[in-house]
This record gives sequence, C-alpha cells and structure tokens, in this order.
Amino acid sequence: RIRVFQDERVRRLVEHAWDRIPYYRRLMEAAGLRPSDIRTRAALARFPVTRRRDLQGVSLDDLITPGVDPGKCIGFSTSGTTGEPVRMLRTRREQYLLFGFRLRAQVLSGLRPGDRRVKLGSTPLRLLPHRIGLFRMSNIDLNLGPEETLQRLKELRPRVIYGIPNMLEMLVKTAPPGELESLRPKLIFSGAEPMRPSLRRELERLFGCPVIDFYGCHEFNLIAWQCARCGLYHTSDDSTVVEVLKADGQAAAAGEQGEIFGTALHSYAMPFIRLEIGDVVTRPARRRECEIGFDVIDEIRGRTADFLPLPGGGMLSPYNLSLAVDSVAGVRRYQIVQTALDHVRILYMQMEGAGEETGANIAAKCQECLPPEVTIETTAVADIPVTAAGKHRLVQAFRSS
Repeated sequence: RIRVFQDERVRRLVEHAWDRIPYYRRLMEAAGLRPSDIRTRAALARFPVTRRRDLQGVSLDDLITPGVDPGKCIGFSTSGTTGEPVRMLRTRREQYLLFGFRLRAQVLSGLRPGDRRVKLGSTPLRLLPHRIGLFRMSNIDLNLGPEETLQRLKELRPRVIYGIPNMLEMLVKTAPPGELESLRPKLIFSGAEPMRPSLRRELERLFGCPVIDFYGCHEFNLIAWQCARCGLYHTSDDSTVVEVLKADGQAAAAGEQGEIFGTALHSYAMPFIRLEIGDVVTRPARRRECEIGFDVIDEIRGRTADFLPLPGGGMLSPYNLSLAVDSVAGVRRYQIVQTALDHVRILYMQMEGAGEETGANIAAKCQECLPPEVTIETTAVADIPVTAAGKHRLVQAFRSS
C-alpha cells in the first residue's frame, strides 16, 4: 500500500514539476526525460539528483509554482551547517500537513493527547489541537541560563521534554544532584543534531525514561524517527521518498552506507525531488521484527560536510571519531576540529574528578582511527561554544581554500 501510494504521488509530482517548475523542466530535458518516463518510485532512479549547491543562485521564480505568493508562505533558510544554505517556501497547508506526520511519529513513540510537552528552544507552531487543549506545547527560551531553564521545567512539570542534545547536555552538566530525577517525564524527544551514545545513556539514567531521536530537516520536516520497539529509524514513507545512494549513484544494499536523498511527496509550492540532504546513513544489515511497516535506516553517521579528508585522498566518517572519544571515561563534552589534512585538534571538557591522563587517552583512541601521519592535539577547555541556533558543532572538517 505504501509503494502504491508513493508511485501515485511521484507521478503527480513529476508532472507538476515538468509543467510548472522551470528548474526541474530544464533538468529533465537535459537528461532526455519526459513525465511519462517517471511513473513509479523505482523510476525516480532515472531522475537527476539535485545538490544544495545546484539551487544556489537559481531564481526563486524558477523554483516555485506560478501563482504562489511568497508573502503568504512560510519561509525557511537552512542553518548552513553544510556550508550550503538554501532558501525554501511552503504554504501553510503544506506546513500543517508535515507537522501532522511528525505528530504521528511522536504518538507512535508514546505521546498522548493530554501530555504536556515542553520544547527547549524556539516557539512551536500553534495548531488547532493545541488551541483546544490537545498535545499542549510550551517552550523555554534558549537565552535563559541553566538555573532559569531548570526552574521553568520544575514549574511546568512536562510529561515530554523536547530539546536538541546541546541543551539537554547543559541540563545534565549544571543541575544539582536529584533535580533532574525529580522531574520524572515519561519521554525525552531529541533532534536537530546527532546525540552521543554516552549522553543518551546519561539522560536515560537521570530521567528514568526512553530518549527518542527524530531526524529531519527544513525541506522535509520529519525524515525518520527512532522506533522505541525495534531501535531502528523508520522513514516517513508517506511524506518523503528516502533514498540512500552510494558514491556510484546506486542504491545502498542491506549493511551498506550511503548518502541520503529525499523527495517531498506533499510539497508543490516549492517541490524537492531527489534533493541532497547532506548526511551519510547506513541501511541495516537486517530488519528487526516491528509492527510499523515503514522502511528503515540504521546509523546516522554524520553530515557529508563533516567527513574528514585524509592524507592520500581517503575520507573518515566523523562517527568513527565520536565513538572513539565517547569510549574515554571522564569526558563531559568535546569538539573535533581538523585544522589541516594531517592535524586534528580535540577540545574537551572534563567531568569532575577526571584525571590528567584524559587528553592522552582521547588521543590514543582517536589515533586508532587515523593514519599514523595525522597528529592529534588535545586541549582541556572550560566551555565549548555553540552556533546561533543553539547547536553544537561536534566535528569541523578541514576544507582547503
């Protein structure tokens, strides 16, 4: 049923793009394609991919449907962590629909209509269910300090806490003993940036509840969410066609990793067809039994922009280095900065009581992942800065000018 639905949506979307979106018509003509060539989800493999850099400099008139008033749309600009920000628009109807898919995933994760939710960060969009008292959502401003944030949480007593890992880690780092345990939420929802396994374990220990990760981006809203039943990430197959492609453009098989691309099945004001999302993920070696029938991905291994180029032309996933640092005791938070092909600097914040050998242990673990000609420098710091959006850049790869 999902495949039939996707096939029908793909046909409509491609016909719409051909008729009304100049950018995609030029793309199809250059590839010698007509709408009749793309009638199924499987046939999308013939459609050219679009990378974010391809959209930069393209006139908005060539990307949006004629007659759509940008002034009446909801606009976004990606945060630019890939170094390639993209401006996008969608209608309010499209926005509400995509939030509905995200809400469904939260319900499948255990959220109930009467649960009070608190978001650590930007003010949430207020939809009709919120206004009539269902799925209530409050927010706590990112600019509040850790003490004020904790006090607001104690006042609101949420059943569900939603936050990016950096904000959740701030709570873990600063809360007095016993304060987080006393909140007793039933769920922690995380998203917007990768979460270190060690932070997940600490959150689950302190709050005594599951931590569920949601994976998405502005262009598609929800892409996948971590299933509390099977532990894998279910892709939101009735809102987005998710493809995982290897370097040769072929689909990744079970157990293989590749770059992720998406096709938005409900975005017509500004369509996205086979758009580069900018992350490398892994297809699971085998599916685990689960009542949710959507497709699955396994590990989200990091943004392609954060893969480290190595001497000799190889590339290293940031996931490998983050796992190496996570295995070292006494590290509260860290950041990996590649300053040259043969030099990596690791900033780290120590936990109270950690020994002087922490830096040497980090270097030894990371050296196991890197060629011997790469020098590792470790530096203990009092704090690690975040981006304007409150995110923590875990890895910064070297890019030659």
